[in-house]
Amino acid sequence: MIEIPGYSIVRTLGKGGMAEVYLAIQQSFEREVALKVLAPHLTGDDTFSERFLREAKIVSRLVHPNIVTVYDVGIQGDSHFLSMEYIPGEDLKQSRSDLSLVDRINVVKDIARALNFAGKKGYVHRDVKPENIMLHAEDGRAVLMDFGIARPSELNTGMTQTGTAIGTPHYMSPEQARGQDVDPRSDLYSLGVVLFLLLAGHVPYDADSAVAVGIKHVAEPIPLLPSELQIFQSIINKALSKEPAHRFQNGAEFVAALDTISESELREIEQIVERSQLHHRDLEAQVDTDAPTVISEALVAPGDVPASGGVKSAFTGSVNNPVSEPVKLPSSDVKTDPDVEASEDNSAIDELTETQHRASVWPWVAGLLVAGGIGYLVYFQQQLPVHQRTQVVDAIFDRITGWVEQVGGSELAGIDDDTEQSSSDTESSSMPSSQAVEASLQQDLSPSVTTEAIGPAGVPAPSSNPSSPIASVPVVSVLEQREQQLSQASALLKALPDDLDQGGEVADMYRTLLGQNPTDIEARQGLQSVRSIYENKARAALAGKDYAQVERVLEQAQAAFPLTSQDPRLEKIRTALRQQQQIDQWMEDAQRYAGDNALSQPQGGNAMEMYQRVLELQPQHLAAQQGVASVLKRLASGVERRMNRGEWQRASQNLQAALSVAPDNQKLQQLQATLERKRQIRRLAKAARRQRQQGDVFAPAGANTLQSLRKILALEPDHAEARQAVDSLEQGLASQVEQHIQAGAWDNARAQIARALAYFPNSTELQQLKAINEQAIWDAQQPRIDQLRVSHRIIDSLQGPQSTSLAVDGLIYVGFDFNNFGVETTVVNAHLFEGEPAIEVAQIPVILTRNQGEQYFRFEPPLQGFAQGRYRLEMILQGQSLVSTRFDIEAALPAVQSPLAPVSETP
Repeated sequence: MIEIPGYSIVRTLGKGGMAEVYLAIQQSFEREVALKVLAPHLTGDDTFSERFLREAKIVSRLVHPNIVTVYDVGIQGDSHFLSMEYIPGEDLKQSRSDLSLVDRINVVKDIARALNFAGKKGYVHRDVKPENIMLHAEDGRAVLMDFGIARPSELNTGMTQTGTAIGTPHYMSPEQARGQDVDPRSDLYSLGVVLFLLLAGHVPYDADSAVAVGIKHVAEPIPLLPSELQIFQSIINKALSKEPAHRFQNGAEFVAALDTISESELREIEQIVERSQLHHRDLEAQVDTDAPTVISEALVAPGDVPASGGVKSAFTGSVNNPVSEPVKLPSSDVKTDPDVEASEDNSAIDELTETQHRASVWPWVAGLLVAGGIGYLVYFQQQLPVHQRTQVVDAIFDRITGWVEQVGGSELAGIDDDTEQSSSDTESSSMPSSQAVEASLQQDLSPSVTTEAIGPAGVPAPSSNPSSPIASVPVVSVLEQREQQLSQASALLKALPDDLDQGGEVADMYRTLLGQNPTDIEARQGLQSVRSIYENKARAALAGKDYAQVERVLEQAQAAFPLTSQDPRLEKIRTALRQQQQIDQWMEDAQRYAGDNALSQPQGGNAMEMYQRVLELQPQHLAAQQGVASVLKRLASGVERRMNRGEWQRASQNLQAALSVAPDNQKLQQLQATLERKRQIRRLAKAARRQRQQGDVFAPAGANTLQSLRKILALEPDHAEARQAVDSLEQGLASQVEQHIQAGAWDNARAQIARALAYFPNSTELQQLKAINEQAIWDAQQPRIDQLRVSHRIIDSLQGPQSTSLAVDGLIYVGFDFNNFGVETTVVNAHLFEGEPAIEVAQIPVILTRNQGEQYFRFEPPLQGFAQGRYRLEMILQGQSLVSTRFDIEAALPAVQSPLAPVSETP
């Protein structure tokens, strides 16, 4: 086995005439690759080496999911190799019989996308065929392989000069078969052949030789698909158009055309084909349509195809949509090449060369004459009634055989005997052209034909001369009659859309032609056009909801085509008619039920159910969609009204009925959540009332009034009743704290505040009460004087009211109680002030040695005595006033001189 550095060969994947492909492991990336190695006998051929290397360069520029990816290219010794993406799976030739119709169309779309991409880059593949299309076993994509003969469309290299055909004959475009320059539209033609193969099970053109296949691509009309596949005919017609300008101009257009047929339609078509057994499951062609790629001189030379004045094609196109356009053929005039004009010195060599040339040409000339004659015979024979076709075959064949012997026999004999041939002028005059063949046949086949030779129903009458079968065939009359019948049928066909009653007559005319010639394509296409007119008219009436007209058109179609009851397209219209009538009835019922407010009940008689039946048949029915939306909106509004009125049971019933028909409706789901929330709130409110009655306001944990109320607020923060109830509980606790503070029960207040804050940690009022209580406690612990009395007499008790007016006769007596002064000696200063502004008239330090008790002292009058007026006594400790009192002295008395006695404490 071959060895390529950097690659480990696993096994052989395939082998062809030019290269061998291996499954290998690329060691640097440890990945599977397809390793393509040029055949050893070609490595010395610069042309094939150039082509091989060009393939790598081309594909390396085409990075697309539907084009094989190239990783590496190189030369190792005598081996030219190409490393590319390994596509596990089978090619289209192997797997097409296992594919559904949907899968086959998807394959064509994938390759059309690949060709669209390559075409934009300016490259033509030139060999699109099933063997070059791989189906990836893992992701299902179709991948275009083998760009070995691809080249830039604008580049004209020596490998693909004009006059050389490269590709596979069955898939070649007409211009490719002629060996002419090609562009990306040629690849789209080849893809059209692949599409035809996937649909019909065989290629559109087939023959015993590559040359004959090429001629058919150039000259023959596009074949018709079976009636069950007529939906694809317009696509096939455009893809296989003889003229590139009339084809799809790029792969995107091809994909867009296929996209007009939905997957559901494809599945329906496949079912119809299977039921009618018109589509063979094996899809194997009757001949080897997957022929190898050919690189040779042009398959179709100009002389191989009849000129415009030659034999007329039996098919020129349908009435509305031509299947193929007239073939434009190159001129058959031969121009002399100056390089082959001989000199006198080389006359002997020229003579020998001319002899050899004639020897090689005459067999082909003879063959072409035979083919041309037989071709005309086949065409002519097909125009005759079936019972007369065999009468002319022997006579015509004898005539053609005579021509061949006359034209080629002596020349062929001369070649064998090495004798000198006649001049080219003589040869030319002795060779009948295709036009001469036709004229001679017409002359021999219709010596004395008149219209009287035509029997009933256009069938030629039997000959009166049994010894002359040719003379009995009224060729001209048969052809003229056919053309006349076609002309009459075409005229009626044009008027048929305006007068459908004429359809039976038109159909009968085409059926008559088909009875004479079952292969008459124009008659077959005309009959199909009649059917299509009925179909289009019925569809138009159905779209306009003119059901009576639909019935009339179907009845007319039934009369024109007695077997149309089995026609799948007309049956589809009948089904659609019945379906639309049923839909209209359901829509009418739905509107009536909605007017009666029977929105979702009772079962079988409500608006929602009717709308849903319509949408089951036509999911995009706009009026039904709007009807469903309207019903759901009304159901939701009804549920909300009942919820707002507190009709919870009715609201729940209506909501469940609505959800049973629209379980995924977002609005109904929101209402369901709201209804459930309301239900929980009602349950919690009822529990809160019961717990309060039982005294379980703050306890036990998990089953008290406060927690039930807070659960309500968690479900609905704006619930007014729950919010008011919680605030009431907080205010009750605050009131209890205030009572304790006012009573001086600061410790009780402190305990109550701690408990209340456990329930309401964020309560501003409780926080304020806590501060007040703490201040009261602090104040109660400071030194204080609660009672202070002043008198003009000796004070023996602090009980009783303080007099505001004193009749002082000399001394002023003072008494006070004190608390929280500690056990250390403390001095409190008594200051006596007179008048406003106040003037201090006396000051006495009062010494205290106990924590609490009563203290008495007196003020001695000044020398002039205490004047009449307003006085203020203030007790100050360390600069802070503890207590003060005000009094008046009514009359001043003479002062008594005596020393100020020390102040004493009263125990």
